[in-house]
Amino acid sequence: MIQFGLQENISLPLIFIDGLTRSGKSGFSGIISSLENMENIQFSTEMEFILAGLALKSIDMEYAKAFLRIYLNERSYNLHLSRNVNFRPGDQTGVDNYPNPQIYYDRLKEPEGEVAVNKCRNSKNSLPFITHDFFVNLDLLDQMEMNYKMILLWRHPVDNIYSWWTRGWGDRFNSDPRAFSLLVKGEGQLYPWYSAGMEERIKGLNPMEMCVMNATSLLERGIRQYRAFGFKDKIHMLTFEDFCENSAEELEKICLFLNTKITPTTSGYLAKAHFPRALDPADQKKKIDEFKNGVSPEIYQLLEKYSEDYENNLYGLR
Repeated sequence: MIQFGLQENISLPLIFIDGLTRSGKSGFSGIISSLENMENIQFSTEMEFILAGLALKSIDMEYAKAFLRIYLNERSYNLHLSRNVNFRPGDQTGVDNYPNPQIYYDRLKEPEGEVAVNKCRNSKNSLPFITHDFFVNLDLLDQMEMNYKMILLWRHPVDNIYSWWTRGWGDRFNSDPRAFSLLVKGEGQLYPWYSAGMEERIKGLNPMEMCVMNATSLLERGIRQYRAFGFKDKIHMLTFEDFCENSAEELEKICLFLNTKITPTTSGYLAKAHFPRALDPADQKKKIDEFKNGVSPEIYQLLEKYSEDYENNLYGLR
C-alpha cells in the first residue's frame, strides 16, 4: 500500500467559524477579519468535502491528511501573492470588504518563490474560514494535524431550521446546480451527504419536514462529537442570541480565545452586521406556528425537544 508523506507545514494558523448552516456565521466574516493580525475571510469547499468523504468512509485517511497539508500550504503561499484572491467587490470574501484591501493589491507585485515561503513561515497573521458542519466531524478534523482554533456558533433550532426552509434547503438538491453540496443517491433522488443512512426515514417528507430531520440529525451528531472531543481548548462556543444581546462582552471573549484585539475598524463591521440587535419573541412565535401547521406531529415533537434542550443550558453542553 502506498504511504503518503506530509510536507512541512507552512500554512498560517487557521480559524474555523463553524456551526449549522444558517446559524449566523456570515455576520462574523467582517468582524473576525477586522481583528488584529487577521487575513481576509475565506471559504473552502475542498476541506468540507474531504471531511465529508472521510465521514462516509470513501476517502483514505492518510491521503486526506497529505492532501490537506499541500492544499493549505498552497493556499497560504498563494495568499501572499494575491493569487486566486477574490477581487469581486460585492462578494463576502472580496478583498474590498477587508479593512485594508490595499494589502492584497500590493501583494500582486510581490515575488514568488522562497521569499513568499518565508513570509508564510514568519507571518503573525491567522487565516479565518467560514466552514459548514465541521463540528459534526471533530474526531476526523483532529486527525488532520492542522493548527486550528474553532469558533462554534449555535442558534435556537426554531430560527435556525426555519431559515433552512426559507432558503430552500428542503428540496434544492435535486433542482438547483448552485447548491454546491456533496450529494448521495438514495431512493431515486439526491440527498446532501449528511442524509446518508437516513433515506428510508426521510423519503416522502415535505421540504419543511426534510429541513427539521436533516438539521436535528446534524445537531445530534455535533452534540455527541463535542461531548467526546478531547481538546475543547481548541473550541470557543457561543450562541447567536448571546452575541446579539451582548456583542461587546462576547467579542472580548473571542479576542481572548484567539489571542487578538479589536481594531478601530471593528465597530464598523459590528454595525454593518447589525450587532448588537434586539430579538423579537413574537417573530419566533410566528415560526413555531408555521412549523405546527407544516410538519407532522411526530416531527414537530422532535423540533420541540431540541428547542427545549437548547433553552435548557445549550443541550447540556454548558
